[in-house]
Order: sequence, then C-alpha cells, then structure tokens
Amino acid sequence: MSEHLYWHLLAHARLKPAGRIAALQAARELDGEAANLTAWAEAAYPGVDAPTRDAVRAAFDTAAQEAFLLEELSSQGMSVVTGRDAAYPNRFKRALKQRTPVALYLAGSRDLLNARRTVAIIGSRDASPEALDAARRAAAFFASEGLVLVSGNARGVDQEAEEAALSAGGNVVSVLPQGLLDKATATLLRKRHRGLLEGQVALLSELHPKSRWQGRFAMMRNRLIVALADFVIVAQTGVKETKVEGKTAQSGTWAGAEDAHRLGRRVFVLDLPAEGNQALARAFAESVSVTADNEMFYAIQDALLLPPPVRPVSTQPGLFDTP
Repeated sequence: MSEHLYWHLLAHARLKPAGRIAALQAARELDGEAANLTAWAEAAYPGVDAPTRDAVRAAFDTAAQEAFLLEELSSQGMSVVTGRDAAYPNRFKRALKQRTPVALYLAGSRDLLNARRTVAIIGSRDASPEALDAARRAAAFFASEGLVLVSGNARGVDQEAEEAALSAGGNVVSVLPQGLLDKATATLLRKRHRGLLEGQVALLSELHPKSRWQGRFAMMRNRLIVALADFVIVAQTGVKETKVEGKTAQSGTWAGAEDAHRLGRRVFVLDLPAEGNQALARAFAESVSVTADNEMFYAIQDALLLPPPVRPVSTQPGLFDTP
C-alpha cells in the first residue's frame, strides 16, 4: 500500500482533528522528521490510545476499494498532496493549525500551491454591477503584478474575478466545495482545460474525491481560500446574519472575511453602499475607496507596506507540528 493511500485514508477516518494530530505525531515519533504512516501501520499503530487506533485501523481496512479511487484520480492527471510533499501549501501549515487538511486533491499545477504572492477576491453570488466591475479590475490588476488569484469558483464575484485574471495572463487556484471526481468538477475541468494544460490553473479540494456539493462544504472551504491568500479583497458582502423564513442564515463572504481576519490576513472591503460592506468596514476590514482607475489598487499596495495589525499568537498545535 502506498504512503499517499495511507494519508488519504487517515484524512477521511472517523476521527476528530485531535485524533488525526495524535496519529501523525505518533508516526513522526516512530519515523523521525516526517510522519511515515506506512512504517507506523506496520508497527501496529504505536503511541495512540485504543479509540484512535481502532478508528485508524477501520479506515486503513478500506484500502483496497480506495486504492482504485486513487488510480482513477491518477488516470485523469490528478494527484494526492500530503503533508510530506514539498508541494503541500506552507501557508496552510503555518495558519490553519488543527484545521489543516491531512490530504489535498489537486488537478493542475503544483507550483501554484506555494506561489510567492497571492490574493483572494471574494464576494456575493448576486453582487451589484459596480462590485463585479471592481472585482474584475482588481483581478486583472493583481494578475498583471504577478499575484496568483485564490478563489472559490462560485457564481458571481468568484467566477468574474477568475475569468479576468486568466484573461490578463494570470494564474488561478480554485478551491472547490466538492470532490475532484464529482460531476460539477468534470464540467469545470472541461471549461478550464486550456488553463490546466498551460499551468495557469489549479483545482484544489480537501474533500473525498467522490463528495458532492453541500452548503457546509462551501462554508468549510472558505478557510482554505483565505489561508492560501496573503491578503483578501471583499468586493461585496451581505450582513453577517439575516433571517430567512424564521431561520438564521450566515453570509458566506462575511464568514470568509472573519476567517481571514482570525488568521491575521489583511482584509480590504470596497467602499460601496452595500449594507454588508459598510458593516464589515466598521467591524474589522480596511475600507478602500472605489475609483475608476487603478488608484484603488495602488492604495491597497501602499497599505500592505505598513505593519500589519497586532494579533495574539496562537499556541494551538498545528497538524504537522512536533509536540
């Protein structure tokens, strides 16, 4: 059984994040600098408690059927990226701590996962024409400056920004809320075929390759988008929470901005009359005046030269940290 298969199985074992940390730390203690799950499994899972060992063993027992799935990924030019791999995003390891994915699934260029400079442009699916125009212009501007755009490929701001960045000759990492072998991804693979071949595009998912889209997955992947970005531009957001038919609904864009803020990313919001934009600026984001030229983007670049806001340093162990 391959090492990548072990990591894939651990990623989807019935364990809480703390259990996965325990397994990886135990494997590291056995192997040395990097967790070698193959050697750890052959040694009968030392260093973890019985419930963790049982959950890992149950996951590893599904190896035969899951091996076929990884072969299917490979046959389509896709790959598994684990914490042992040089291509694994260092930004995830530094920022996400216990929320760091054990394994990632990738179609496209590995080089984009550790790009030197990155930006996320996020916003509502039903954004105003002004917000969409500003998102397109921002994507094209920062692409021309050599930054990789990180996006979620959702309708609205995400897709408009992606198209603008690619048209400007830039590169895009799309973090998906479904698996790479889902039908929705197949459609996107056809659409991005040229960009994938030319190394302009990477499609990334932490989900089991057969996973279908779910609303909770869309919210989950927000942390990956903002963690992979050096800074975040919010084109348009709704207010944090609204009541819909008596139920509380949370804005995905606002949640992504909050995740970015918690991770210490600079969050800029366009100064548009949208209620959510104004509320986000009052809460924690840095407001950016919208201009008809590139002055608004130069203003963001100038702001990034200033020291970032002071934030508490997390003492929570990371998924790949030595205890």
